[in-house]
Amino acid sequence: MFPLNRKWARRLPRLNAIHRLVVVRVARWLRRQMVLDSPGGYDLVLYVKLGDWLEVQEESKGKGIMVTGFARVSGLIACLLACCCFCQAQEKAAAAGSPDRVKVSVAFSNSEYYDLFSTEYQQGLTAELDARVFKRSGIRLGGVFQFNRANLSATAPLDTYSGGPQFSIDLARGFVSPFGRALFGYRTSYGGDRVFTRAYGLGVDLNFGHVFIRPVVVDWIRTEGLLSPATQRYSAGIGVRF
Repeated sequence: MFPLNRKWARRLPRLNAIHRLVVVRVARWLRRQMVLDSPGGYDLVLYVKLGDWLEVQEESKGKGIMVTGFARVSGLIACLLACCCFCQAQEKAAAAGSPDRVKVSVAFSNSEYYDLFSTEYQQGLTAELDARVFKRSGIRLGGVFQFNRANLSATAPLDTYSGGPQFSIDLARGFVSPFGRALFGYRTSYGGDRVFTRAYGLGVDLNFGHVFIRPVVVDWIRTEGLLSPATQRYSAGIGVRF
């Protein structure tokens, strides 16, 4: 067997200086206590045993560090997922609690009919029902049904029934909501003269809790045919939402 000395200790692999010093001192103490029978009989065996034990401890420590690092990364990911779920829940709760699931409004309108030779103005009334389809991050998609009577003072009514999507976005903490829409339907005077109409509009709502004011809406309306005369309709009104 090889004698126990510092030269042999330096040759053993995977042991740092502290481990070698601890093993040498422990072996010498045991020798002084007459535990070992010879100066070199059990030195190597003892050294190998202690070295294996130290390697096991070192390997366990490395595994512990890996486990600790994995636990920290897993905890961070879990916290991020929890924060995301909480934010989405808060957003859904805010969207569900906001008073804009259904909006009902009435407005006075002024329709401008013009062609190459003349321009005619008619005052009318518009009623709308707007049901929310989707809302997220202040962006709202609603389904709108609209009834418009273009000529309140005329004996023969001219009514338009239309519907379509309306997009809006909440600004200034939901106080201002500009919107754009596209409505499709038909116009009739109840004399068997239904014609297809399409209207593209822009407007803005000022929200005050369950009440909103619609100061201005501009609609560009066309009936059947690409070259049909266009109608511009300006309206303003008030409504409730819940």
